[in-house]
Amino acid sequence: AEAPPELEELEPLEALEATLAELASRGLGEPRFLVEDAAIQPGEVRQHEVVLGPGCALIAGAGGPGELDLDLYLSDAEGVVDRDTRVHRSARVAACVEGPSTLRLTVKAYGRGRYALAQLDVPGVLGLAELRLRTLVDAEEAALGPPRRILLRRGEPIQEPVPPGECVAVAVAGDAAVQDVDLLLRAGETLLASDTGPAPWARLRHCRAEEGEDEAEGEAPPAEP
Repeated sequence: AEAPPELEELEPLEALEATLAELASRGLGEPRFLVEDAAIQPGEVRQHEVVLGPGCALIAGAGGPGELDLDLYLSDAEGVVDRDTRVHRSARVAACVEGPSTLRLTVKAYGRGRYALAQLDVPGVLGLAELRLRTLVDAEEAALGPPRRILLRRGEPIQEPVPPGECVAVAVAGDAAVQDVDLLLRAGETLLASDTGPAPWARLRHCRAEEGEDEAEGEAPPAEP
């Protein structure tokens, strides 16, 4: 999937629409705008009521313009059910409920600016992990085969061999009990690519260039061949 364009100078609604266009390419439904343009101060906390269900829904937010860091927290009566605290202008949270429910959406900002929010109801998914995975994998990649389900234990790494090829793309998403997952791609002891952000999902892509050097998308720099 192509990387999203640089969004720092866009207005919040424009930046959110760019995010929604990317999510639409992954088969999510039509958005319903909750907030189109609202001001927020550094360290300020804003709250909104969100009606979900039955089923699964995703809430996407974008802030700006400028280098504004937007965080989202989605909570029910028992506490936080999802959060996105990455240092990024955009954020997204999701939940699956059995019946109509009113949840609380908390918006925090680090930096002065404005923000916009939209809700996407997503029918036909089996749970939160599948919903999160659909935001990472486009339709062409999903057609390659169904996702595998694995059991994650806190702090315990799971190692899987990667078949040889020109490129490899890996995406992983956890359910409601998972707060953070990391992906690392290695060749022997050499780290080729990684995604270790504070989120319950991760994705990386690695390709070998024609001249034999490695090209990677992720937090790690390209490794020596």
